[in-house]
Amino acid sequence: MRNLFLFIQRYYVFFVFLLLLVLSFFILISNNLYQRSAFINSSNAVTGELYSSVSYVRGYFQLKKENKALLEENARLKSLMRDAYYVDTATAIQINDSIYKQRYAYIDAQVVNNSVDRKYNYITLNRGAIHGVKKNQGVICKDGVVGVVVKVSDRFCTVMSVLNRKTSIPPKVDTLMYFGSVKWDGDAFDKVQLTDINQFAPIKVGQKVYTSGYSEHYPEGIMIGEIAEVSLKDANNFYDIDVKLSTNFTSLRSVYIVQNLFKEQILELEEETREEDDRGK
Repeated sequence: MRNLFLFIQRYYVFFVFLLLLVLSFFILISNNLYQRSAFINSSNAVTGELYSSVSYVRGYFQLKKENKALLEENARLKSLMRDAYYVDTATAIQINDSIYKQRYAYIDAQVVNNSVDRKYNYITLNRGAIHGVKKNQGVICKDGVVGVVVKVSDRFCTVMSVLNRKTSIPPKVDTLMYFGSVKWDGDAFDKVQLTDINQFAPIKVGQKVYTSGYSEHYPEGIMIGEIAEVSLKDANNFYDIDVKLSTNFTSLRSVYIVQNLFKEQILELEEETREEDDRGK
């Protein structure tokens, strides 16, 4: 306290000056319309900037919550898109929403662990059985395919990445279906290989590669990548094709788990067909 009094005593002239300055400004603004208007406009501008800064900081700390809400909304909207439905009639001529039945639904998820530098890479997601996740469901992101669910716990699941030597995806090149496969040779983390494509197929660099829809994991038309290199070795009837992946696995954060609502029905029907063939032998 003594130091405070000594400080005030030492600089009292300065404090008196500040007091008189503030008083003079108050008198000036109170008795002059122009100065009062200018002061109010200036204070409003300063206050507006202050509120903008506070709002920006507050919004920054709420980004995680807002991103989660956007992901949930995206998953809901993807479930309503036309490519998540199939036509439930053989005589449809005009587009009519009543003839479409939903085939795919989507669950948003976040990557909690990921690898790209192994021969068999896996991804861990923060969604599990309590969220509706099941084994063998496909996983995609906004840029393209990601992988397939292989293990599920209550709250987490592991995904076999596209960057895994066991991966095999039926492809479609532009609008053409091929009985080949998209596989990974275990080398570059940004490229996969398109195999078993006959040398007479009209394949060229720059063509887009999509999922064909022949897989139970993915809808048709999900982006895989773009053909980056095509070569044909001597005495070989099939192309060697490298595909530049559309998904950047080194920065993967937000994904969607694909629920094929007709998967069980399709698998059951195929199993019954195989059993009938076995009985007929």
